Amino acid sequence: MKNKSSFTKNDDSNWWKSLYEIRYKDGWREPPNIALKQVKFIEKSLCLDKNMKILDLGCGYGRHSIELAKRNYKSIIGLDYSSVLINAAKKEAKRQKVSVNFIKRNMLSMNFREEFDAILMMDVTFGIFSHTKNMLVIKKVADALKRNGKIFLDLFNIYSIHRFQKRVWY
Repeated sequence: MKNKSSFTKNDDSNWWKSLYEIRYKDGWREPPNIALKQVKFIEKSLCLDKNMKILDLGCGYGRHSIELAKRNYKSIIGLDYSSVLINAAKKEAKRQKVSVNFIKRNMLSMNFREEFDAILMMDVTFGIFSHTKNMLVIKKVADALKRNGKIFLDLFNIYSIHRFQKRVWY
């Protein structure tokens, strides 16, 4: 008998569909300096070049996409399932006068083929689905990357989660 944790639910589990919208509507935002620091780290870690086409997968309200756009990369695309977050990202990009192509789409249904030099998956974007669907995400990401493309994954793990302070939203 397989032992299933509460986070490996069946393929119909879609708790994530509303979690991030609820947090956003409740006013939760990362301080702007956090996205700046994260983008600097990503640039250094991936040795990003200004001619690169970058996909911010699960972009949320666009803080990383917008920060990258400020740095004049060739093309930035932000993709997220939530229309609430995509609309907020578009509004913020317009306010900051930067060009980002924000797309409302489930990552499971994206069909890019060797289009991106780099793909970012920040803030636990990877791992929200069942094992089967997570494997499909990996395939979709691999398909979307150009040859020698780079991926940046930001993941929590069981060994470090105890370091985080308990907050009212979890």
